[in-house]
Amino acid sequence: NNMNSFVTRINHILQQEDIEGLIEAGAPSDEYASEADAIAKMITNLSEQNRENLENAIYTYWEEVFNLSADEMILRR
Repeated sequence: NNMNSFVTRINHILQQEDIEGLIEAGAPSDEYASEADAIAKMITNLSEQNRENLENAIYTYWEEVFNLSADEMILRR
């Protein structure tokens, strides 16, 4: 279905970017699958008015999931 395809595309992007270096460190290719699913849901659930806040929503989610400090997040921007 379209949602699965969307999640797969986001997961592929997360694997390629490997922001946390997990794939490079040998993690399996589905390492970012739960994050891809959550980000896909964030995108599809945003109203048109809130789409401009998407970057902040993903930023906050990433910070919480990986328990990162503000300084660590600055390095990932």
